Amino acid sequence: MKKDFINIQDFSEQELLKLIELISVMKKAYKERVLPDLLHKYTLTMLFLGSSLRTRMSFEVAMTSLGGHALYIKPGDIHLGKKESIEDTAIVMSSLCDGILIRSPNYKDISEIAKYSSTPVLNGMADDSNHPTQVLCDVFTMFEKTGKIKGINLSFVGDTSDGFGVIGRDLMLICSKLGINFNCASPKEYCAEDSYIEIIQENAKLSGAQIV
Repeated sequence: MKKDFINIQDFSEQELLKLIELISVMKKAYKERVLPDLLHKYTLTMLFLGSSLRTRMSFEVAMTSLGGHALYIKPGDIHLGKKESIEDTAIVMSSLCDGILIRSPNYKDISEIAKYSSTPVLNGMADDSNHPTQVLCDVFTMFEKTGKIKGINLSFVGDTSDGFGVIGRDLMLICSKLGINFNCASPKEYCAEDSYIEIIQENAKLSGAQIV
């Protein structure tokens, strides 16, 4: 059964920790130039409905380093949901490739692609919602620098509001999953909404994180 990576909330604490452990092993192998061609003859379709530098380069280099191929579909190449339905687009793309990375202005498109795709879907950022691959790597960097994850104290000054605070709110989410204490400072109008905070606090009860 395929496993998509489109929302941190879909993963347990243990699953996220295993991913971070895998990142650590693979980064070491990459630095030593001994990374195996695990994705030889595999193709990742990278569907970008908005421009990007770091996300595109990161995934393209990763696929090449693992012996695979990244197929870049730039903004304007297709008109998602217009000439073809999202369902048809997902079915066609997933029949021709081994995975789909999508960057979109809205999370709904990504979740719809994931719903109809027969291959795994990665969220390369939903401008109105989340950026799970980035915040996973942010936590990995914290692990590299501190040697631990649970119990880290992270102070965040910025926006966690719905629509504009995409990185801040997703960072708060993964911290609540992994037992990282998240201390946020921002004006009230830039804070996450109460319904989102409820999800965060429920996660924190399980992981032991303190969210302030």
